[in-house]
Amino acid sequence: AKTKKTGKARIPDHLRRRALVSCDRCKKRRIRCSRSSGSDANEPCQSCLEVGVNCESTLPRKTRIYGSVETLSVRYRVLDTLIKGLYPDRDTNNIETLYAIAEAHDIQLPTFDEQTVAEEVFNQPPKQNAPSPQQSAGSAGSPSIGSRESENPDLKGKVVEEKLVPMPQGPSHYIGPSSSFGFVLTVRNMVAEFNAALRTIQPDDERTKLSADFAGSNWSKALEPIVKDESDESSEDNTDRQFGEPSSRIPRQRAPSLFPSSRVTVLSLLPIKEVTDTFVDAYFESVHPNYLLFHRPTFQLRYENMWTQPHLLLRDIEPGWICCIFMMIVFGAQNLEDRDARQSMQIQRHYLNLVQSRMHHLISASTLINVQAILLLQLYQHNCTERNSAFMLLGCASRMAMALGMHRAGTSGGFDDMEREVRKRVWWTAYMFEQNQCAILGRPCAIDDSEVNVTFPDEMMLDGGSSVPAGFIDYSVRLMKLLSDVRRKIYSSPSSATQQGESPKMSVAVQFLLDLDSWSHSLPSSLRLENLSPIPKHRRAVILMHIQFHQIQSLVTRPFILRKVGVQLARKLGRHVRSHDLDKDELNLSHACGTYSRKATLLLHQLLVTGMFDGVAWIDAYYIYHSVFILALDFLARPWDEHDTTEDISRKKAVRDVMTSLQPLKLCPTFTVLTQVALQLAKIVGIFD
Repeated sequence: AKTKKTGKARIPDHLRRRALVSCDRCKKRRIRCSRSSGSDANEPCQSCLEVGVNCESTLPRKTRIYGSVETLSVRYRVLDTLIKGLYPDRDTNNIETLYAIAEAHDIQLPTFDEQTVAEEVFNQPPKQNAPSPQQSAGSAGSPSIGSRESENPDLKGKVVEEKLVPMPQGPSHYIGPSSSFGFVLTVRNMVAEFNAALRTIQPDDERTKLSADFAGSNWSKALEPIVKDESDESSEDNTDRQFGEPSSRIPRQRAPSLFPSSRVTVLSLLPIKEVTDTFVDAYFESVHPNYLLFHRPTFQLRYENMWTQPHLLLRDIEPGWICCIFMMIVFGAQNLEDRDARQSMQIQRHYLNLVQSRMHHLISASTLINVQAILLLQLYQHNCTERNSAFMLLGCASRMAMALGMHRAGTSGGFDDMEREVRKRVWWTAYMFEQNQCAILGRPCAIDDSEVNVTFPDEMMLDGGSSVPAGFIDYSVRLMKLLSDVRRKIYSSPSSATQQGESPKMSVAVQFLLDLDSWSHSLPSSLRLENLSPIPKHRRAVILMHIQFHQIQSLVTRPFILRKVGVQLARKLGRHVRSHDLDKDELNLSHACGTYSRKATLLLHQLLVTGMFDGVAWIDAYYIYHSVFILALDFLARPWDEHDTTEDISRKKAVRDVMTSLQPLKLCPTFTVLTQVALQLAKIVGIFD
């Protein structure tokens, strides 16, 4: 009889998800290690063969822990209770005691680096934002690292492995410590553990399923484009049902080829002039005041001149110019979507394809008009869940602008007065959007502030002051520079194991709050909330500036509210919390985070009820997402018997008011996703009960 083999059954090669053998290079690069034979460990992999390097497999295979967050959390608590019962006279809350017990019984425990998955499950606040509740405020990363660093000097200065966020399809992407997605991912882990406790205490609570769904997602729908079938269904089928037959007010145009011949004229690619004028006017009315890139009279002169040349060939016009026209049609059609939603989407897709087919022309030459076209394209992509590609285009535009010397004051000698001012306007618009996106995504900035000395544009000369009030650009740039400092100092990426998990020093946070207060107190009368202009565009600009101000204040104090909720959650789960009581200053900063978010939410509600809110072409809804998320988080792990204070009641009302007012409005795809995430958390914590 054949001897039956013991151990795990071998998985057939065609069903394996993990490679049977992974080489050191593929492990470090986090890519699949593929060999032609599939199972021969001595055969070099395809990746190493392509670059001609030696293929070696010396690193140990990472230990995998399988199971949901809830089941692993329950298993952890059972094991913790068991070890305490077996060793009642030993301090089993001390990790060194556990190592000593294992050594006494000749049990080989895995090293810390092989516990990455377990650490992500059992530590509440993420390493980049705040220490786990099990640690003291001054400890770093993990007790095992903190206590053994002195014994093992090799751990000192060790480069930490940071997380890449998985996408629905395609490769993972880097999301830094200041990013809102990293913040949400941390809260998802907290909700998963909260849900485990809720199931034990209140198994029939209707929030249990909602919490499980919320905690189950660990990838972002708002960084990469939605897959085509989802996009088609949401943009066309739904709009048919909502709006019925296409409206005749936007005439249909024959779709020109994406690769026209050399004899194609410019005007043959555009709708009739009346329709194109409508789209361009809609762009300047809705997008331009938020995203200043043009001088309207200069643009209009060139635009009208273009229509007087019916035989002007496409090959004879600047690619950047025609792409700017195409993008204005895209934004204009988006703005006028209520007239005919289906046809609006068709127009947007068509002209967006025309622009994207000319990308090689836009990036091959550094010109002002090319910078403007790329900035328009990146804004549209940002709002359509393509934030990764938008971020890359934004960096391209910033570097192209620097190649043109737009960041330097001494490079404008050969231009007329108006072109100098337009160059300044475009530079500072790109600068502010870049700083904002770097903070939102937690990524480094392409611009070195020490290299920038260009002055601010003369808004009276450009628009007669119609777009923004006097001094607006100056104070907006100052605010964005403070945001940049917050990203780099409060949310600095850990460079070693000793930095991982450390909270920002309270003194640093307090100093930033003082700097922000100084900025606020220095505002001129025209930029204060108590002196709002009767001009709608000015009113909106000032209110949005103050929303950004409160959002940055909440970003400074966000690590402390995470710290507080983490400790509350640990207590609720019956865990040992080494730093049992939060410092008074920590509690004050945590409370302040909620206060700043409530102030931002009240201003956002003001924009909503006055009809000044823009959820399609601009980022107003991002501030709702961030503020509501923070306000909801504060209620996640409150003690079961704690009653709401007056402040709690006002915060909940602010969330309900802003989400109710937002409900009937159309949002762009990016913010449709994000605001739904915030609404989900608000329902989980009972704000809508």
